[in-house]
Amino acid sequence: MSKSISYKYIDDGYSSSGRKLPDLPVATLLLRRRDRRLQVKGLAIVDTSFDGSVYPSINVLRLLEGMKPRQVEYLFHPLYARIDCEVYELDAFLLDGIEQVSLGQVLVYAPTDPDYISDEVLIGREIINNHRILLNGPMSKLNIEV
Repeated sequence: MSKSISYKYIDDGYSSSGRKLPDLPVATLLLRRRDRRLQVKGLAIVDTSFDGSVYPSINVLRLLEGMKPRQVEYLFHPLYARIDCEVYELDAFLLDGIEQVSLGQVLVYAPTDPDYISDEVLIGREIINNHRILLNGPMSKLNIEV
């Protein structure tokens, strides 16, 4: 049985020349560690150009402290070339009000170089390609069927 969750895009502000930037498709993501019953939640940008499942922010990286990575892998960034990452598994959920819908275990790609740590969380194609997703730009709305 599938469940549909909807989110409004968020404003991305203005460029340095004053041009309005396109709004961002986001979802509320909850990531949970099984071994310590710790979790973190917040907005995550739905990014069709990111190859992995989740690219973490500094808050998510704190959740990973003390965990052993599943593997080491590298990602390709169009501007920076290769980014070495430790890969971790966390349980992931989408939140819709008080309801949470499981995405199962997802891979979190934590960069080993601090220069690549971001303030934003990205949801990438390893998750996107497993669900029916409608990015409705004219309505500034994201629908995800889980």
